[in-house]
Amino acid sequence: MKNFRLFFTVRQVFNSKLLLFFFLLKVSVITNGQLYTNVNYATSGYTKKINDTDLKITLRKALGNLSNKFNVQFGYQTEVVKSLFVEDESWKVENSVEQALTLLLKPFNLKYKKINSNNYVIKLKVEDKPAPAGKQTGKISEMDIMIENKETVAENTEQLRINFFPVTGRVTNDNGEGIPDVSVTIKGTTNGTTTNNTGSYNINVENENAILVFSSVGFITQEIKVGSNKLFNIVLTIASNPMNEVVVVGYNTQRRGDLTGSVASVKSKDIANLPATSLSTALQGRVPGAYISQIDGNPNSSSSIIIRGPLSINGGDPLFVVDGVPFQGTGFNFNNQDIESIDILKDASAAAIYGYRAAGGVVLIKTKKGSSGKLKVGVNSSVGVRKIFGLPTALARDEYIDAKKAFGFNVEDLYGPQSGWSSLPNTNWLNEVYRTGVEHNHTLFLSGGSDRSNFYMSGNYGKIDGTRIGNSIERYTFRLNTDHKLGKRFKVGQTLYGSFIKEDPNASTNQGNVSFRNTPVQKIYDETNPIGGWGKAPKGFQGGNDVHGALGNYTRNENYELLLTVNFDAEIIRHLVFRAVFGTGLNGASNYSYIYKADLGNAVTDETFGKYLNKGQSFIATYTLAYDKSFGQHSVKALAGYEARKANFSDVEGKNRNPLVPIPQDFNLVQSISGATVRGRSADVYDRV
Repeated sequence: MKNFRLFFTVRQVFNSKLLLFFFLLKVSVITNGQLYTNVNYATSGYTKKINDTDLKITLRKALGNLSNKFNVQFGYQTEVVKSLFVEDESWKVENSVEQALTLLLKPFNLKYKKINSNNYVIKLKVEDKPAPAGKQTGKISEMDIMIENKETVAENTEQLRINFFPVTGRVTNDNGEGIPDVSVTIKGTTNGTTTNNTGSYNINVENENAILVFSSVGFITQEIKVGSNKLFNIVLTIASNPMNEVVVVGYNTQRRGDLTGSVASVKSKDIANLPATSLSTALQGRVPGAYISQIDGNPNSSSSIIIRGPLSINGGDPLFVVDGVPFQGTGFNFNNQDIESIDILKDASAAAIYGYRAAGGVVLIKTKKGSSGKLKVGVNSSVGVRKIFGLPTALARDEYIDAKKAFGFNVEDLYGPQSGWSSLPNTNWLNEVYRTGVEHNHTLFLSGGSDRSNFYMSGNYGKIDGTRIGNSIERYTFRLNTDHKLGKRFKVGQTLYGSFIKEDPNASTNQGNVSFRNTPVQKIYDETNPIGGWGKAPKGFQGGNDVHGALGNYTRNENYELLLTVNFDAEIIRHLVFRAVFGTGLNGASNYSYIYKADLGNAVTDETFGKYLNKGQSFIATYTLAYDKSFGQHSVKALAGYEARKANFSDVEGKNRNPLVPIPQDFNLVQSISGATVRGRSADVYDRV
């Protein structure tokens, strides 16, 4: 069973002088929740750099050298020269391209054919046996068709009409120095060449719409559309060194090049435009070695995240830390648009500083901050649809009765004489229970500041209508992050985050969500049924009415959360920084349910009322002392810290069966009530050198 989701995303960022607006159409196919697939392409024109001391080079490399030396082009199928190596170097000293080719191809079962003064074709030494006119046998490549058709139609000529035209140029670095062995390929094809020792290249392209791709290890890849130009001098920029990237490793940061543990990183740009409703689904396919799967297709469904292997038969979720403070899950209650970066600590050495809580790994989330400059206002908005496809085909009424009969049931006892079967219901329960759901996700944010203070503020609204009727969830979130400099040695910052969730949870019958088990000879509604008006189960059927399960009861869940953290940084002496973080969190839930009395044929449901309330508050205080100093190629880093946590939680639940008044909504009318209060305290001392 799969969900098809079509998303239209509108993203808008502007200030007093700039307006950027574009539409992005996304189509995602989701299996068991969601599945995101990255599609990459590779060009076979890339040539690996070989040291001068190597005696063996690939035949493809040798042909590339000849192409640059004599300013000619060679055409061949990739399979013809694949895995062939050249040991004899006598071909290098020849002054004629044809003499060099003869020596080069001699050890192999290959021959060449001159097409014109600048183009040669490399082929296998086989007898040419052209097929009879009008017929063609075997699977022939595009190049083979071009060559063989010409040989058949014009056997008396050695010329082949070629629409290619040459493009030349030079590839240099920022200092104007030629870059050798740069791969120059035509995008979408296997045609390509490499630059010579001075960075010069020569390649034939088929038409003006061709796109040349210039790539080399350590440089940023460039793509250039040919157009009418025949000369392109390209300057490749050195790619940034990922080893200098700074990652969060728990209460501190480090250069990636200095890490000895396993850390994976995901940037905001990688997930900014994904139609993901939770952080876990946004991380699918982006964290090497992590297994992430959505438990089911409900809008508020949680996900199973396994980073360091399952801790038990139930898995083992990682610890989530947002801006230095532990966070209870990052499902639908968290706005992904607020994320600046994510670092995942996967091994024991990287996560040990968090103790037993990090047994399943640690996910460190850093939210966005403001920056100095003009006020920026941005909008990120998406609307999509969720639709089930691949549903099984359920038996219709007549097929169902025939199947019951084949299994030995007395169908006339169950459904009456055959003459009356045509008047029985013929309900397709899958069509009645499933629908096309709609998703909304809209974020408005503002950011700005000066050299001394900055802020980031966002608001989000999201709603998902599930693919089953009577199932939806709605979200409101707000965030405010500020940072201030108090002189040269002191900094203070604050984060405030609030969320409010309203949910109409998925409800099902005693059969669960397998609606195909319902019988087609049962009505959905029955106006003659005085208790509830629902269709009754026919004789011999013990299942329920799925539409009644989804719509016949009233259930509403509400959850709220408010998190506030304040951090203070002081540079005591140079390279020695003291940091204090204080945080508190408030959360609560109010769940209300009312089950109406209904006669379903095989059972009569009692009228039942229930209400559940809970609230909790947590406190955290963290103190760290960090020393960081570099000595040329060496550095010394040390961290010591203390963290204390306190949490209080209480809940109360009331129930009433067959109440005296309709739809009671107050605890004063309940028959039974229960509750509990839980308190917890913990403290950690840690260090790292």
